[in-house]
Amino acid sequence: MDTYEWESIEKSNLWNLPQENNDILPSLLLSSNHLPSPSLKQCFAYCAIFPKDALIDREELINLWNAQVFLHCQSEGTNQSPEELGGQSFAVFLNNSLLQVERQCHFGGNVVLEY
Repeated sequence: MDTYEWESIEKSNLWNLPQENNDILPSLLLSSNHLPSPSLKQCFAYCAIFPKDALIDREELINLWNAQVFLHCQSEGTNQSPEELGGQSFAVFLNNSLLQVERQCHFGGNVVLEY
């Protein structure tokens, strides 16, 4: 992000939303609003079906996104599979602190998440 983007986030009116009227934390709402594509926003919004602090298996989550056809629209015109795109989406959420790694399972290489 450049300086202009950071300043626009800092000055956003979302920080001033009354919390009792809005169940979404302002910082989370800002982060999700700044995701670079509609399909990433769909994938992240889908995570709302899980309760707070739920442990989510990475591969299972990608399969759920794929079943909802969120990844197929991303794969059109690319040589990547929906599973590869799901992995990239997953990485975007980790890198933007929208999902948090809880622990790694060494037996299967899966990552269990807490968001």
